[in-house]
Amino acid sequence: LLWAVCEDHRTVSSPSDVKNTIAMIDFSKQEASIEHVAEGKDFYLAPRLSPDQKHLAFVAYDHPNMPWDATSLYLRDNQTGKVQEIVAGHSIVQPRFSPNGTLYW
Repeated sequence: LLWAVCEDHRTVSSPSDVKNTIAMIDFSKQEASIEHVAEGKDFYLAPRLSPDQKHLAFVAYDHPNMPWDATSLYLRDNQTGKVQEIVAGHSIVQPRFSPNGTLYW
């Protein structure tokens, strides 16, 4: 599996119409599949998988904010698919998991 930020420009009539998501790309089959696991924000960045692969942390924010102004940190439970906002309104750009699974931001 590959976790990535995905920008979809296929049906764009203006830059504000670009669809941004966090995507899970599965290469285990002959034809790769893409599942969008987080959407609805203007920008996504820094998807980070926990060492046990049970959680995915990522950052998102909406225009007109920039990452140095205000972002939100999200945590996705990869077993249930539930996404939870865990920190909002801070300048978070590089979340990291420690080897024991502690999330630092």
